[in-house]
Amino acid sequence: MPMRAVIEIIIVLGIACMGYAGFSAWVRHRPQQLRGEVSREDFAELLESVEGLREQVELMREEHSELFERVEFTERLLSKGGPSSLR
Repeated sequence: MPMRAVIEIIIVLGIACMGYAGFSAWVRHRPQQLRGEVSREDFAELLESVEGLREQVELMREEHSELFERVEFTERLLSKGGPSSLR
């Protein structure tokens, strides 16, 4: 059997195993979700995720503000003398 075929089979089996693991975890936790039950670990993990997202949003806001200031500065430069004023 060619080496490429062996590698492709290993990759397919790996993907199938990851899919099975994810699906089985989903099946185990789905009844709890339907009843509205959440374990303390899941809740703590959710809070950590939310905090991480908040930090990322704050960083994005800062970057957006910096980019906005740069665009305004560039527009002012261009309005004063066109592209020749940048040289």
